[in-house]
Amino acid sequence: MNKKIGIVFSLVIIMAILINCNSVGDTVGEEKRIPLNTGGVQSGTWKTFDYSMNYQYRLDQEDIQQTGRMEFSGSLRTEGGAKDSLSIWIDFLDSEGKVLIRKGLFYSGHKAKGKSGSFKVDLEAPPGTEAMAFSHNAVDQAGRR
Repeated sequence: MNKKIGIVFSLVIIMAILINCNSVGDTVGEEKRIPLNTGGVQSGTWKTFDYSMNYQYRLDQEDIQQTGRMEFSGSLRTEGGAKDSLSIWIDFLDSEGKVLIRKGLFYSGHKAKGKSGSFKVDLEAPPGTEAMAFSHNAVDQAGRR
């Protein structure tokens, strides 16, 4: 019985991720787009109801029509109560805000106890990338009996 509950719970999480996320080819609204800059380390802050993230990135891309290399790091703090899990993705966008590709940035793991964390990833920005956007899925901590 517990195995069936676990499978159903996993399917619900996957469905929530798929429903709430942009996918390749979707257009991201201007208010969520973050223009990318080359030439040194760039930094910013992104806040949602579920988390706040201070981030830094360095994008090396000689020509917009070539693949770029990005070093991305972030520090997180969850908001709005304890989370069982938190997943964050970065969407690389073209000049019109269309999602070119999505990459995973952070996954807390199931039943994560911490309210903060940091991470560092190396990413490739596809040719035509001019902006980025973040998307996420957060599962609030279940009540105790």
